[in-house]
This record gives sequence, structure tokens and C-alpha cells, in this order.
Amino acid sequence: MQPRNRPWWFTLSLATVALFLLAACASGSEEEEEDPPAEEIAPPTTACQPPSCTEYTVTERDFFLQVAEQKVEKGAQISKNVKAGKVRFVLNNRGRFTHNFHVVGQGVDAKTKNIGAGKDGWLEVDLAPGTYELSCPLSNHADRGMRGALTVAP
Repeated sequence: MQPRNRPWWFTLSLATVALFLLAACASGSEEEEEDPPAEEIAPPTTACQPPSCTEYTVTERDFFLQVAEQKVEKGAQISKNVKAGKVRFVLNNRGRFTHNFHVVGQGVDAKTKNIGAGKDGWLEVDLAPGTYELSCPLSNHADRGMRGALTVAP
């Protein structure tokens, strides 16, 4: 059998299609995202001890928050009893992506620096009685579930 002579444009067309398919496969899925750079976060220099300060641990995962043992996602109410006053959130990023932590409400608008995967961060805020939105505002993380509502009691 003799090889077939194909026109040059046919070979060029096949090469173009092959390159297009290769580029599409290499670009990844829609689920992937660009991970923003993590920032160095210094640990607190003072102790947080009741009654002047209350500490809460928040674990950040892809894509939900966990306050103590409660999984919180997509705006769910956090059932943890939080008292008004100085609060230190101890943040553990246990996800694959960089996260941060944002608290908004009652005149408070505070957030951490970007916390790298496997790293920890801290945020201290004075919370008055009322409702607060907790979230990770990076990329579309809050829309994907990393947000919740926290009610602070007097």
C-alpha cells in the first residue's frame, strides 16, 4: 500500500485541531482556580483569657467553615453561643487553597491576611450584641459555601 498524498491545507488543519485539543486539555477544569499568595501572619503577642477575651477556633476547608464541631456553609446560622466583648478567632486552614476570614456587622469590618494551605491565622475583634456575617471573600469561596451568620449575645 502506498501512502496517500494529502494537500498541505489538510495537514495544517489536522495540526491546528490537535493543538486546540491539547490546549483545552491542559487548561484544567472550571473547578480549578488561581490560588492567591499566602501572607505571613504573626501569632498574637498577648494571651486571650476569659473574662476579658474569648477564643473560638474556626477551621477553614474547601469550601466550608467549621466553628468548633459545627460545619457551617452557605449562610447557615452558627449555633455557638458567643458573648459580646473581645473575641479572638483562631483560624486553621485545612484546605488545599489559600483562604482568609472576614467578619462584618454592627460596625465591624475586619479580615485576616491570606492564610496558606496548612497554615494558621488569628483575628481579634470587639463584638457588640447583634448578627455578623463570617466568610472567606477570596475568589468565589463565599459563594461556594464559605460563609455563615453569627449571633452575639449581650
